[in-house]
Amino acid sequence: LGLVALNIGGPIGVYLFGVLNDRCGRRISYFSCLATLLCGSFITAFSTSFGMWAFSRIIVGLTIPAVYQIPFIIGKE
Repeated sequence: LGLVALNIGGPIGVYLFGVLNDRCGRRISYFSCLATLLCGSFITAFSTSFGMWAFSRIIVGLTIPAVYQIPFIIGKE
C-alpha cells in the first residue's frame, strides 16, 4: 500500500514540477521539489495513523520522478 501511495503522487508531481520548471526556472523548481520531499519525509516520520502515513507517502511521491529528472536537465544545459 505504501508503494501504491508513492506511485499515485508520481504523475501528479511530474506535471506540477514541469509547469513550475517552465514558469519559474529549473533551479527554483528543483529546490521546491527538495523542500516538498523533506516536508513529506518529516510528516512520514511523525505520522500517528495509517491515513496520515499514506497521505505523506503521496506527498513524497510527488517528488520522486522530478527529483531525478531536473538535475539531468540542469546539467544538460
